[in-house]
Order: sequence, then C-alpha cells, then structure tokens
Amino acid sequence: MVTNPCGSWKYYTRTIVGNGGDRLLLKSPGGIYVDGNFYITSSKEYKENIHELSQKEAQNAIEALEPVEYNFKGDKKKTTIGFIAENVPDSLASYNKTAISPMEIIAVLVKEVKDQERAINELDKKIIKISKNKRKKNKN
Repeated sequence: MVTNPCGSWKYYTRTIVGNGGDRLLLKSPGGIYVDGNFYITSSKEYKENIHELSQKEAQNAIEALEPVEYNFKGDKKKTTIGFIAENVPDSLASYNKTAISPMEIIAVLVKEVKDQERAINELDKKIIKISKNKRKKNKN
C-alpha cells in the first residue's frame, strides 16, 4: 500500500474480455485512473501554492522541447513521435528524468496558445484601425 496526500492506494487492474475487445480498468485514487478515458487527479483540494504560469515560463518550456521520432527498443515496426525525458525541462519530466508528464506539456501549450490568441486579436484590432484610417484618407 502506498500513502500520499491524496490518500492511500494499492495497485489494481482488471481486464474484461468481451465483444468490445480487451478493456483495462486501472485505478489509483492518489493520482490517475483510466476507465476508457485517462484522468489525472487535479482538484484544488489536493494542491497548494497555486499560481498562474507566466508567459515567459511557458515560452521557455516550449522552446526547450525537441520532438523526435523513435522506436522503442525491441519494436522495429512502430515508429513513435514524442520526447526524450532526459532532454525536457525538469518541470515536464519525472523526478528521475525517465518519464514525461503529458499534463504539464498540455498546460504549457494551452498557456502559449492563449497568449498567441491574445496577440492575434491585438494585431487584428491594429489592422482594422489602419484600414479605417486608410479609407478616411482615400475619401478626402
């Protein structure tokens, strides 16, 4: 049994074989669970020191990511696209740098997309203003 701030848990798996194919139910109340969808515990009830990710932090994390193509050792048939854990920023990797955290990468991407959307909207406003000024000058 493992105990953490979210409670305690045991490894639990159950495979159900039927007409729909193999299904795996994996639950870990301390962090993740899978029931056809992948969930990560994210309630503020389990968190502290919450603050917004800055634009610079998100930008630095994205700039440090280097997507690669690779095969897992022993599987020459399937090419995978992803990242090398040892090469990603510490905030996006496991403590021992052998795995990455997709949720952290998604959070960084969402922050950057929102910032880019904000910049696009500001540019759109400037273009509209310039266009209006140009039309006014052409009427005179």
